[in-house]
Amino acid sequence: MTRFLFQKIWYCVCAFILFWGMSCQAAHYKGVDNVAKHMKDYSNIVTLTRELTKRFNSPEEKARAIYAWIIYHIDYDWYKAQAIEKRRQLEQTEDIFKTRTGVCGDIARLYQKMAQIAGLDCEVISGYAGLNVTKKTMNDALHAWNAVKIDGKWYLVDATWGIQGGRTFGQDIGNDSEYRRELKKRHLKKYRQSVKDRFIDNRYFMADPSVLIETHFPREEKWQLIRPTKRLKSFLKR
Repeated sequence: MTRFLFQKIWYCVCAFILFWGMSCQAAHYKGVDNVAKHMKDYSNIVTLTRELTKRFNSPEEKARAIYAWIIYHIDYDWYKAQAIEKRRQLEQTEDIFKTRTGVCGDIARLYQKMAQIAGLDCEVISGYAGLNVTKKTMNDALHAWNAVKIDGKWYLVDATWGIQGGRTFGQDIGNDSEYRRELKKRHLKKYRQSVKDRFIDNRYFMADPSVLIETHFPREEKWQLIRPTKRLKSFLKR
């Protein structure tokens, strides 16, 4: 009974520390996030990225501004994700920057491109992600995220998992033709998104590698950013 009580207290303390840490991080980036949230629309990604990051001096703030902008202004493409899951090829879709919707690979490449425009070293990481990935479900757990170098050190970023609120595109679309029509409507000049109900999940910006490895397993061992590294066998659930 004493042991159970101790464990319960310990879990409560850990939860409080995690919540407190996330709250502090959110407060720390409040100004950066606000700029990203209310950023003026630009039809050119280079112009937008430079305008977004020009007022920030540190690489960390620039990396955060891009993370926040993606979360506030990009939707997850449910229709495309389902097509990929079913191993069905879609015709070439529109650029994510124009349509403001994409899957994890699109989002990771967008983050990389914007980071590079801002002068940051950034890589796309491919691997597996999920809470209960098994050998049988590995193909369904394929995922992409990023590593960005800040002050000479690599940090992990997952803008896809950073999006909260279940904001998806394409759940009500019935076929590819309709999908393409709806994508065209989402071009910057024809589509405006509401950002007032969007929230940033701070856990996936400069994420703790020792924590992220529980849900994100990169194909390249070096992107675990931990020592000792973890084996795929220990990541997969039985």
